[in-house]
Parts: sequence; C-alpha cells; structure tokens
Amino acid sequence: MTKPTKRHVSLKAIALSRTIDTRTVCSALGKSVPLISSEPIVLNVHPGRKQNLMVLRYGVIVLINNSEIFERKAVSMMQPFLQETLPFQNSEELKITVDPNSQNRVLFNRVIVQKKDDKYWQILAMLLAQSVALEIYEKNVDQLLTHFSERLAT
Repeated sequence: MTKPTKRHVSLKAIALSRTIDTRTVCSALGKSVPLISSEPIVLNVHPGRKQNLMVLRYGVIVLINNSEIFERKAVSMMQPFLQETLPFQNSEELKITVDPNSQNRVLFNRVIVQKKDDKYWQILAMLLAQSVALEIYEKNVDQLLTHFSERLAT
C-alpha cells in the first residue's frame, strides 16, 4: 500500500488599490474566465492548474495556487478595474500543506489540512486578504497620527 503524498498550495494576497470595481470584473471577466463564486468573486483563471483568483472590493486580490507567472497575469488582468491605485503593493503569503496523515492545524507561518477542499482555500484566502487590507489601513492611520502630532507640536 502506498502512503498518500503531501501536496502544497500557496495563497498570496496583494493589495492593489483602495477599491476594485467588482461588478465590472464579474461582468467583463465572468464571460471569458469560469466563475466559481460571485460573492466573493472567485475566478478559475487556469483550470488545469487549479489556479483561482479571488477579487475583493476593498482593493485586494488573492491568488490561490500561486506562481510568478500567474501573479503577473492576475495583476495585469485587474488593472482596468482598479480605483485609486496604491503607491505600493502590500502582500502576504500563506503556505498550506495537504497531508492525509496529519490533523488540521494552524501554525505560525503555514496551515496543515488533511484533505484538499476549495472551501478551506476560500476561507483562508478571505482571512489573508483582510490581514493585508488591515495593514494598509494601519499605515494610513499611522500617517495621519504623525501628521496630526507634527501639527500639534507647531
């Protein structure tokens, strides 16, 4: 009997803009790219490799089963739909190991699951996207506080 092999899935969340016009994304890309979900938008960009793209209205995209080529393609695909592009791209990655011989666990820098499940990927992608978005808001608040402190000092 062969032992089931471990597989790896990479998620990457990238903050591209303040907002993304998700209605237009859905109507424009949903015709040429298979739509897995409309809320949040999840597009099956490369069905053979199971590379999915989650698009969130608060300016973040998440690449499921990420690769450099997929990342470039996804960022390029989203350009027409970005509103108030950010001066920098903030991102976070999460590695997921699918290991049938382990229990589901969340560790500091990775997640281990027993079986492949698209719902796991979507939930983890949402959490990663929210983390990236919160970091952007945190930087904005820090800038405002610094500016306010400087004005109080004068």
